[in-house]
Amino acid sequence: MHYTISGNGTAVVLIHGFAEDHGIWSIQTELLQKKIKVLAVDLPTNKTFDPSACGDFNMEFFAVSINKILLKENLEKCIMIGHSMGGYVALAFAGLFPKKLIGLGLMHS
Repeated sequence: MHYTISGNGTAVVLIHGFAEDHGIWSIQTELLQKKIKVLAVDLPTNKTFDPSACGDFNMEFFAVSINKILLKENLEKCIMIGHSMGGYVALAFAGLFPKKLIGLGLMHS
């Protein structure tokens, strides 16, 4: 899964909605990265990804994939914000990894 990461400090993970990519968070990333670490993921739902390469897709699959990114980046806790379908992913993450969340935000979910 592709993602961008910038800034330092407390981490916020931004999850886009269906058929979008991390670019929807460009304004928020630009502002937030001045004070905190911003991780914006590209869920495998956009036109550049081949879904047949990953098998079953569901919100838990995406949540586990984001947890793998957090592990890779040595991020033990984060704030997670999801837009639309990204909110469903954030809720799945909260159900699977509740101790990793400092906060949770849902937009149009």
